[in-house]
Amino acid sequence: MRPAFSMLAIAVTMAIATPSFALDKIRVGKAAAVGFSFSVLDVGIAKGYYKDAGIEIEEFSFSGAARVEQAIAANSIDIALSAGTDFALLAKGVPATCIANLAGPPYDIAIIVAKDSPIKTLDDLRGKRFSASTAGGSMMEWMGKELGRVKGWKPDETKSIAVGVDRPAKVAALKTDAVDAVFDAPGMAFEMEQHGEGRLLALASDFIKDFMVHGIFARNEFIAQNEDATKRFLAAWFKTIAFMKKNRDETVQIIAEAVHVDPKVIGREYDLEIEMFSTDGKISPAALAKLDTAFAEPLDISKYYTEKYLPGSR
Repeated sequence: MRPAFSMLAIAVTMAIATPSFALDKIRVGKAAAVGFSFSVLDVGIAKGYYKDAGIEIEEFSFSGAARVEQAIAANSIDIALSAGTDFALLAKGVPATCIANLAGPPYDIAIIVAKDSPIKTLDDLRGKRFSASTAGGSMMEWMGKELGRVKGWKPDETKSIAVGVDRPAKVAALKTDAVDAVFDAPGMAFEMEQHGEGRLLALASDFIKDFMVHGIFARNEFIAQNEDATKRFLAAWFKTIAFMKKNRDETVQIIAEAVHVDPKVIGREYDLEIEMFSTDGKISPAALAKLDTAFAEPLDISKYYTEKYLPGSR
């Protein structure tokens, strides 16, 4: 018995003495603190997928795509979860590359109106005022214009008003009649319904089909110095997507706790939005073509996008 005991003691001592490998820390910025789309990150953290991939996530939240890309430029974050239209910011000098398609059709962008608004259909929005996060180039501003284009309205028959990205400001804009409709996540509409303040009129996906509403962007210097970590991050991301698609209830609970929103609201968002998430990170040619219409000037998006780090790529 004594030799066996000695061998066990040696094994235990070696296990204790063996140094643990440090995880690669990656600073990830979300373009919105409360948003089902970007909460994929929180699910992956909760399930331990990033830790299993040798990664420690340091999470940051910002008020809009412009702010998160500013953080990329300032070397404050390494990876951004942000709007597909951020390609315009990359073209203007933000030192980043899109490394994956996060989500395709904009199932997570709702058009919301006040509860007692006379607006009942998309056609009723002709000549009305939409909210935009910022003036000149925001995704929401483009979506208002795209609705007008699809409907065949004149350019001056849609008007965007910059009200920021904060939900209280958008609710106030509706209540004070500063705008006729706001763009935000369906969750905002569901919360406004609970308080008797507003209702969901339509989804942006009702008139925008082939698209990349959100992308994953990485700082160029980070990619160059951490190619393997970049690949492991994306592998953990798409492992999270696979889990989410098969496990509704646990996904809803994790996100509700992470963003402090009623699980009933998150559940309704899950049912609307889960199918929009890309499972391979690739952008379809049709989505690229539609993205190109979102910019004031045509961009060669291929200069700012790579599939090199996607799972299965060489």
